[in-house]
Amino acid sequence: DQAAFVGHSAGGLAALVASSLVEVEAYVSLDGVDAADVGVDAAPSVAEPSLFLHSDASACNADANGTAWQALVTGDSWLVSVTDSSHCDYESNTDYLCTLVCGAEDATRQQTIQDYADAWVIHNTRGGAEDWIRGATATADQSAGRIDW
Repeated sequence: DQAAFVGHSAGGLAALVASSLVEVEAYVSLDGVDAADVGVDAAPSVAEPSLFLHSDASACNADANGTAWQALVTGDSWLVSVTDSSHCDYESNTDYLCTLVCGAEDATRQQTIQDYADAWVIHNTRGGAEDWIRGATATADQSAGRIDW
């Protein structure tokens, strides 16, 4: 009976729009990309706890759209930058075209992204994972330079 929407790139936009229309327990953007401000328009209607995992602005997400969306959602939200990540790190497995245009993938960064996305969904659907959500694990990862928020 519980659900979360998670999406990468344009899928992050689709999941954001879906979260604005349907009540779910959580939303996760994996370096989501906006188009024609559809996400900016939808974000104020998102009341679900929302996690915005993102890379620095790049050719594949020049506007780092998760930052704008995070500022507009009305529910609890957290913006997490995964250090040195590329747009391709947010999809696993990625392909040659993505890495050619958007940057190399890295298994360690991909695992970090997956861990935080999983923790956010677990935390908001059945409870637990507090160490990952601004807790001891997140603080250690920030101190080690793996993430920033």
